[in-house]
Amino acid sequence: MCCAWRVNRPIDSLPDDIDALRAFALNAVAERDRLTERFALMQSELGGLFYEMAIRDHVQMDVLIAIHKRLPHTHLVMHGSSSVPKDLQEIINKYGGKLTETWGVPVEEIQLGIRNGVRKINVDTDNRLAITGAIRKVFAESPEKFDPRDYMKPAREAMMKVVAARMTEFGQAGHAGDYKPIPITDIAKGYADGSLTTQPLVAAK
Repeated sequence: MCCAWRVNRPIDSLPDDIDALRAFALNAVAERDRLTERFALMQSELGGLFYEMAIRDHVQMDVLIAIHKRLPHTHLVMHGSSSVPKDLQEIINKYGGKLTETWGVPVEEIQLGIRNGVRKINVDTDNRLAITGAIRKVFAESPEKFDPRDYMKPAREAMMKVVAARMTEFGQAGHAGDYKPIPITDIAKGYADGSLTTQPLVAAK
């Protein structure tokens, strides 16, 4: 697994040798980890929004596409890829929050990543925004409320809307009927004998 991050070499200079390209991908992950450490303190003090904003400029989709072309069966990961919707930011600020305007990774760019081998996308900030906005709304409109059931129910519902939207946008929704439940023991056996594969076959349209 790897990510697309800013690198100091042009795409056409990427190595053709598979082993060398895997080493290049690992170096990209190491660079991501260095960036993560660099912003860790700011993330803990200012929350995930600043982290999303800070790393946004380091994502290069052309790197991801080039890696996928040369390693088509390698699963890729997009870290820090919440879209940070403006409407969710506005709800928080409407009910007492003080978020400064920021942004995340556009859904269209994530869909491009999915078409090019991305199989894991970290979008937790969007869920936290939805939850926080819903809780703030309850406390602002009904300050007498104290029972977690009064504010956690709308918080869960707000998060479910975000999850449903992302599942649809990422091409995950509507495929439940495509698969037959398989016992975990059969899955282990399938991986062992090669009858099951982890190759990425489905991409968002």
